[in-house]
Amino acid sequence: MNNQASFTRSDLIRYFKKNGFEYPDEYINTLLDNLFNELVHDKRIELRSFGVFSNKKIRPRRYINPKTKDESFIGETMNIHFKSSKTFFND
Repeated sequence: MNNQASFTRSDLIRYFKKNGFEYPDEYINTLLDNLFNELVHDKRIELRSFGVFSNKKIRPRRYINPKTKDESFIGETMNIHFKSSKTFFND
């Protein structure tokens, strides 16, 4: 895989096909479902030779609607953060 900022499902399927998996789309669907379920419970997931998934908290903030000038608040939100391993790009 090349050194790109984001990966799509098809990129992951191509990666698994290259590494000899017979039905990569089933593996990817199961993997992503399980990752999502664990991240919902605020857990950190480490996959050796692939990377680490974790939650990143975003602080509460306010915003102003530019059209109506109404001020509103957005509570704390979570984003999924992925850090790839060094060996992931070397394969």
